[in-house]
Amino acid sequence: MSYSPIPAARFAQLDAELEGALHKINCQWVVVADRLQKIRDGELFKHGGFATWEAYVFSRVEWSKRHADQLIQNAQARAALLEFWGKNTEGSALPILENASQNAMKEIAKTKTVEAQVEVINETLKDTGKL
Repeated sequence: MSYSPIPAARFAQLDAELEGALHKINCQWVVVADRLQKIRDGELFKHGGFATWEAYVFSRVEWSKRHADQLIQNAQARAALLEFWGKNTEGSALPILENASQNAMKEIAKTKTVEAQVEVINETLKDTGKL
């Protein structure tokens, strides 16, 4: 079966747009975590009429307190890793970490050594076809 160049070009355009959108979604978890942390740590949820952090999180995003706290913890680990790897690799690992998904960051944060972090980063790159 032959394909018309017009739909093929449209596919290429939409596929590129999808890639950009996926990148934005992948990075947005950090913004969400930052806002949640500020609301939690400053107990700002009380100003929204919520008695507890747990009540706010469930009402606002339908997550458990544990899930929201884990998201915040993953973002904190990401920030620490960005700082460490930025200083110790002349920035070569920064694009990888900046674009890491929450799940990848969760796995990286679980590691205890730099070597283990490198291994997780390499596996992430292999899984995404970037290595």
